[in-house]
Amino acid sequence: MGANIKMVKLQNAFGEDETSRIPKNFIKGNELNSISFNSCDHGTYFTGGGVAAHNHIGIEEIFYFIRGTGIVILDDEEIPVKAGSVVVVPPETYHAIKNTGEDVLQHVVCSAHV
Repeated sequence: MGANIKMVKLQNAFGEDETSRIPKNFIKGNELNSISFNSCDHGTYFTGGGVAAHNHIGIEEIFYFIRGTGIVILDDEEIPVKAGSVVVVPPETYHAIKNTGEDVLQHVVCSAHV
């Protein structure tokens, strides 16, 4: 059995143009011929920036925070995060992220179809 491995440098990831954050997608499931793997992204949120509450039908996400401080909101629960924090977002759960610190808030998030 072989493994699907793809090496991508974050600086070569695909960026999107936004004002309060910079999301970069660096791998999609279809690039690995995977049915369950959805994507892996790197997010940078500027001071006060974030992403509004939203949910994903049939997709679970795992966030690993690598820099800064902020909060993740899961449904009605506020979870403080900092570098080293891990947050699992179950499918259909409304979630939001907000940078509450002076520095940028950065994370890597991987998602999979369930």
